[in-house]
Parts: sequence; structure tokens; C-alpha cells
Amino acid sequence: MRSLLPTSVRAACLLASAPLLGALLVAAPAEAHPVQVSGWGLQHLINRMETVDCTDGFHARDRKGRPIVLTAATCGKKGTLWYTSNNGRTLGRIVARRLTTSLYRDYAAIRVTGPVTLTPRVHDGDKRRLVSGVSRPRLGLRVCLTGQAKHRECGRITSITATSFTTTISAERGDVGGPIFDRRPNGTVRAVGILSSGDALGSTASRVDKALEALDLRLMGS
Repeated sequence: MRSLLPTSVRAACLLASAPLLGALLVAAPAEAHPVQVSGWGLQHLINRMETVDCTDGFHARDRKGRPIVLTAATCGKKGTLWYTSNNGRTLGRIVARRLTTSLYRDYAAIRVTGPVTLTPRVHDGDKRRLVSGVSRPRLGLRVCLTGQAKHRECGRITSITATSFTTTISAERGDVGGPIFDRRPNGTVRAVGILSSGDALGSTASRVDKALEALDLRLMGS
């Protein structure tokens, strides 16, 4: 159908509508990556029927600023690919680990390469508390664990070595790698340990301060 508008008017209309057309052609913003909070579950697929279940420990960054999840070395070997339990997203692979029995070191670093955004917060019951720094363990200190199996359990530190400590916190298999923290009066928490093993009688953890030093990492939020 022939336009009834003069040529000059049609040209003006096209020019006026160009910005609108451009705006409509702009691609929709990409979906935001889901946020991963310390204390959520992690999974490594052995095969279609079997998985290894551990817990996301504290979050850190390496020297190049890349996001890192701290967990236990007993969860997997270097190169092991991990997924988030809550939504099945690819998290990343273990790029460094320490596992010794002489001084009891048990920690690993997962470099996050999947569509996940780490946050410097930890699950504490129904709250997500900011991790404001690192605390060295001390005898009698009240600490709490968040894990995939037990969800949250609190207790006290009963013994300390140069690289690890024990607590009265009971734990189960899926809790390994989980964050052990000290609540602060201002509502934040401080990182103390990463769960290595536990049962109904108590648990053993690696010290976070030693793990960060050994793996050359900086804790998020501190």
C-alpha cells in the first residue's frame, strides 16, 4: 500500500523511531549467576549412580583474584570436578590440596569456573552471616559448624595443634569440608576451621589460618 505521507514526513518519522527500534533490538540481559553461600552442599559424580557429598567451606581468592572454595582434601583428588548440590550447577575443579597425617592437614581449593557467584557469607541456621575475618582456635571457644548433613551444630574446642583442632561438635559424612566459625557480638562470624572428620562424639578440623597460608589465599570479606 502506498504511503499517504509526504517523503519528508516519512523520513522524519523513520529518524525519530530509530532509537526506539535500537532499544527493542538490544539483547535481554543475561541471567544472573546464582549466589553460593558457605555451608551449602557439594557433589562430585563418581558415576551415574554414585556421588561423593561434601560441604562448601569458606570462600577466598587467589593471588590473581580468582574465586576459590575451601573444602577438605579428603573430599577429592586434584582435578576433581564439583557441582553445587542445591541447583546442580558446575562449580569448578580442585586445583590445590594438602593432606597429611603427621601434622594433620586436610584442605583443598576449588577454583570456581562455573556459573556461580561466591559471597563472603556463611549459613548459620536461618541466617546468612558475613564472614568478617579469621580467628585462631583457642581452648573452650564456642564454635559452630554448618554442614550438608547436620545443617548446624555448635560446641566447644577441646584440643589444638599447630594445624588442627578438635571439638565437641558431632558431624556426619556429608558435613566434611564444612565451615567452622566463631560468632561475633556484631552479628558477623570469623572463620576458624574446615571440618575434616567427625562422628556422634566429636569432630576434627583443619585450621583456616594455616590453610589460607599454605594455599596462598585471601579470605573473602576480610
